[in-house]
Amino acid sequence: ATFIVPVTKGLGQTGFRIRNGYVYYPYSGSACSNFGTSTGAGETEDYIVNIVPQPSHDLGAVAIIAPANNATFCANRVDTVMAKIYNYGSSVESDFYVYATYTDSSGATNSIYTKYTGNLASASADNVYIGTINPPNGGKYKGKAFTVLATDTIHINDSSSSTLNLTT
Repeated sequence: ATFIVPVTKGLGQTGFRIRNGYVYYPYSGSACSNFGTSTGAGETEDYIVNIVPQPSHDLGAVAIIAPANNATFCANRVDTVMAKIYNYGSSVESDFYVYATYTDSSGATNSIYTKYTGNLASASADNVYIGTINPPNGGKYKGKAFTVLATDTIHINDSSSSTLNLTT
């Protein structure tokens, strides 16, 4: 799930409570009390989160859209590769590369890439056509899409992975 931090919330550590109830939706009781037998099954989770300033440059590959994760298709068939990218940073980004790699069970890897020349605004996403693949052999392949931006120093969200099954 995605949670939006109110712009009025200050930086630093704060409490964060997530509640889920089986009987009452949405739950209208006190956020401070735990679920009891009168409210039915439910769960309360408490977290400490650290709110930090938005980085200037932070791109990520959210998902490989095509081929779909766990897709099965025929070897020796050209297939389109697309990824969904997201700009987590505060700056508009353009002229960066989006790569895709596909690795077979023997460890052989093929790479394709494209240059993103549009303008990706802060807090926005885009679907990017990276190219095509034509794996010659059947078997299981691991796919990975990732963004490359020299000024991006936060790499935890740069890539997304998938699995492909090819039949002969």
